[in-house]
Amino acid sequence: MNYNCQIILEKFGKKFKISSWCLFLSFMIMFQSSSFTNSIEADKIVYYEYFPLLSEKIKSGMEIYKINNGHGYCVLDYNERCNGNLYILDPEYLNYSERNMTTLVKFEINTSNFNMTEYRDIAFKNNIPVFESKKNIVLNDSRKELVTKIKKMLLIYDTIKKMKLDDKFLEEDITFKKDKSTKKIFSTYIIIKIPELSFPHMYVLDYDNADADDSVWRAEYTGKSLDELYQNLKQFIAENKDKNGKIPIEKYNKFMEDEIYGTNFYPELTKKILELKNDFMGYFN
Repeated sequence: MNYNCQIILEKFGKKFKISSWCLFLSFMIMFQSSSFTNSIEADKIVYYEYFPLLSEKIKSGMEIYKINNGHGYCVLDYNERCNGNLYILDPEYLNYSERNMTTLVKFEINTSNFNMTEYRDIAFKNNIPVFESKKNIVLNDSRKELVTKIKKMLLIYDTIKKMKLDDKFLEEDITFKKDKSTKKIFSTYIIIKIPELSFPHMYVLDYDNADADDSVWRAEYTGKSLDELYQNLKQFIAENKDKNGKIPIEKYNKFMEDEIYGTNFYPELTKKILELKNDFMGYFN
């Protein structure tokens, strides 16, 4: 490069000036090369989208997942709710102080005999999540009762969710388009799956925010037994839907006020899931 510059200098009789320019140009090129050679590599953190796996419909039993705070986040939908669009941290990128913490733990519960399998130590191999340890556990009576109650409440929750009002689903179809929302919330998430749940086939609870809400713990459920409520709900739908399967909004509002909102059904569901996490503390850590 210097040689070519020299020829240009001599040809135009401006050897000194152009030689100085060539030296300056050469210095800049050397400086830039040195800068790139000695640059520091930026830190990298990898999160995997877990929704495709979570949204798979299960065939039997119950699955429970816990994502630890700081190890995963949810991209909220356009109503600022977490409906399962979850991302989890690749444990390979945990810092040293967090290496003993569990990024994700999974439980599979056979709701016929209440045998439970616990899965831990998730790793990603060729972008595929693999649990590297598992343990079999038999639930005691109190945990059996809690799991059974949560399942019954989720059946009621999902039946209400699917009710049609004025040509619209009470819960709008869930989509996860990037232009809908970009708000990311890091928290501890509890995800529960049973076969009967409609898409996205899971119930997600932001544990940290729910646990901090004193009103949830103070609320007392005052409604019917869950079996009776479920039967009344199905009967209400059968008796009041029109030929297109739609429920009159006035009748819907009255039923919801009398049987759901007025009895603290939803706070009770949240409370039971909080109790599940707290009662399973030895497992959920």
